[in-house]
Amino acid sequence: MTGQTLNEVLFAGSVTDTSRELQVAIDGGERFNNEGWLDVKHGRLPVAFLGGPLPDVEGKSTGGYVLSLRDLSETRRTEARLHLAAHVFDSLAEAMVITDERGLIQSVNPAFSSITGFRESEALGHSPGELLQSGQHKPEFYAEMWRALHERGNWQGEVINRRKNGELYTEWLSISALRDSDGGAKQYVGLFSDVSARKEAEAFIHHLAYHDPLTGLANRRLFCDRLEMALRQAQRNDRPLAVLMLDLDRFKVVNDTLGHMAGDLLLKEVGLRLQFSVRDCDTLARFGGDEFAILVPEINSPEDALLIGRKLLQALKASLAIAGRELFASTSIGVAIFPEHGVSSEELLRNADVALYAAKHAGRNTMSVFDPQTFESNDDLELEMGLRHAIERNELVLHYQPQIDGESGLVSGVEALVRWQNPALGLVPPGRFIALAEQTSLIEDIGDWCLNEACRQITCWQAEGVAIPRVAVNVSARQLRGEGFAERVMETIRQHGIKPQQLELELTESLLTEDTVHTFEIFKELRAQGIRIAIDDFGTGYSSLKYLADFPVDVLKIDQSFVARLHEQSESLYVVQAIVMLAKGLNIETVAEGVETEDQRAQLLALGTNHLQGYLLARPQAAAALAEIVERFTLLAEAKRNRR
Repeated sequence: MTGQTLNEVLFAGSVTDTSRELQVAIDGGERFNNEGWLDVKHGRLPVAFLGGPLPDVEGKSTGGYVLSLRDLSETRRTEARLHLAAHVFDSLAEAMVITDERGLIQSVNPAFSSITGFRESEALGHSPGELLQSGQHKPEFYAEMWRALHERGNWQGEVINRRKNGELYTEWLSISALRDSDGGAKQYVGLFSDVSARKEAEAFIHHLAYHDPLTGLANRRLFCDRLEMALRQAQRNDRPLAVLMLDLDRFKVVNDTLGHMAGDLLLKEVGLRLQFSVRDCDTLARFGGDEFAILVPEINSPEDALLIGRKLLQALKASLAIAGRELFASTSIGVAIFPEHGVSSEELLRNADVALYAAKHAGRNTMSVFDPQTFESNDDLELEMGLRHAIERNELVLHYQPQIDGESGLVSGVEALVRWQNPALGLVPPGRFIALAEQTSLIEDIGDWCLNEACRQITCWQAEGVAIPRVAVNVSARQLRGEGFAERVMETIRQHGIKPQQLELELTESLLTEDTVHTFEIFKELRAQGIRIAIDDFGTGYSSLKYLADFPVDVLKIDQSFVARLHEQSESLYVVQAIVMLAKGLNIETVAEGVETEDQRAQLLALGTNHLQGYLLARPQAAAALAEIVERFTLLAEAKRNRR
């Protein structure tokens, strides 16, 4: 490089701002301290320049110049990482807090201030416990947290804390210890998010799962849970208990004459009067419609239950002011006593129901105790025997109820509903024979028949050119847990030569919490093959939002009980709105069942429901009628598009 200028050596003869400034410093015998870029073989290199005139032994300039260069590549990379870390710290949606080894706050991000209400200047130098502790946790809770941090270096869990304004909130907190070279903790990093809204939503859904939305009383599920517990207690203590079934007399007349709103007000008032007439240890529940049930535990003799029954009859004697009119709401009561009239919850409920109908036949506004002599048990046996031959005798048939796409107005699918046409008994209601089938292994045979018949019908519609995208088939818990269920489903699909996407399996919400590992694996396997999974009657059971988020689900079916009360009851509107928002957040479609009025359709579409199903649109039909229904909705959709 001898004989070359500094510009030629460093900048390959190119003139840059740095080369010009350096040359000026050299020519003027001045010091130079700057940063710039050098072009090197493999790219550009950031460099720090430091130079000055070269003095002789007497300190006078010799005319020479000395220049040193320092590679800044690693420094720039470090700065970039620090800048990125600072950006992430400030942009996190979760709150982050960094403390020293004593637990005193050194830094917090904006999300911390947003969640807690404390500015960074207010938090620095304080411990998180000093600022946020709510008093909701015992000292042992925090002792265990610190023990885990000291032993494992991390801890996570739910904590109830208090914001600056005094409001309590629930957070999901993760803490990690940053250790020095000796293994001691030098800092702690806490990351947390406010999960209060999720907890409130879970609590709301949990309440709905166990309580009647109209009266606020326990529902059938909570009643049955408490009955099972009371039976175990009664067996241990060898004491009787009673189940009372109540049904309002002539309630249908009120609904038909004054409307459903008046009927709802009457049910609420009756619920209040019944509540005042039972003991604190009793459970009063509304089973649906105008049917109530009361569990009477801890009685000394059957007479105690009869006393409560008489008190209930007396409580409803006084008139009620409903919709500006004076009404009377008498009731009939059926009573079953443990262990005299049954030792299981099923027996007691059934026998109390039998006694209730005996009271109705006795003239209403009265009470009847179950009498084994008047109960004919042959009905169920005959029904079961007939059901065992129903498949082989071709007595079962599928009807299909269309589901309509809320946006296009086209048929987006159909739900397959099984019917039993018994030669001797006539058309047997599904609720009657399905309940019986679920008590035996018959439900598995019926379920397999329904699946096979639905797939066969899909093939027929394809051949006829009937455009039905998919068919939903109901699956029972017993059927799902049967050995090789997923394999049987796929074999049926292959046998009929249809696409897996054309089949949707509907399962009840309770299955999400029953044997979750096994259920999850089945869901996962079926969806991997392309089969859609729908959760039926959503909102009537309780499933943690965690299960819903984790499970592979495509569709939530909003139960018709909520749809029916969109106008009369604001709670139902909030429930439907919450379900639709939840489904959208999880990328799940929604189907509203039981749509019977134009107002319901308009409200559901306004809330963002994806699909509608109900008598307003179409009743369940035989397969042969579907071609005409599909064509009708196609023409309506085209006419709607042309009007736009």
